Amino acid sequence: MVKGIAAKGKKLKAGPPNLKKKGQSKVGQKKSSRMKVSSAALLKANATVAKFEKEARAAVKTSATARKRAVVAKKAAKKASKAKASTAKRAAKSAQNTAKKAAVKLAAANAKIRTAKAKARAIELAVTEKAKKIAEEAKRKADLEKAVAAFTDQWNKKRDKAEAAKAARKARKDALKAR
Repeated sequence: MVKGIAAKGKKLKAGPPNLKKKGQSKVGQKKSSRMKVSSAALLKANATVAKFEKEARAAVKTSATARKRAVVAKKAAKKASKAKASTAKRAAKSAQNTAKKAAVKLAAANAKIRTAKAKARAIELAVTEKAKKIAEEAKRKADLEKAVAAFTDQWNKKRDKAEAAKAARKARKDALKAR
């Protein structure tokens, strides 16, 4: 259905006008105060996390299918005739072992994700701290330069004022002499 065109036999509902300005964010959404940083190490760490998450998703699927197969095999073993019972039991046990292995793989994948995320957080904190230090150093330098400029300005004004007063005194003196 095309926006603005009602379906056959239906009335078009008039929604609220879109008054959102271009730079506005959603209501109640706080802007993040965290410093946005990037570095090669951080990108690599995030890529590792993404890779492990992909592996974990695959492990979740295999674990779930293995569990389902184990349940089905167990039910089949219960229903199996005496002649096929041992084979069915063996198959059920095998399916159960496969499910256990899949669960172990999943747990390992989740542990890898946790460690990779912790590493990524540590790297991000280190990079953020470094960026903060650089920013603070730059601010300190700028403040110092500003203070020096203000002091020099004030000094020059004072000197100019003193020189102007001296020149005025000399002019008065010269005027008195000239009489």
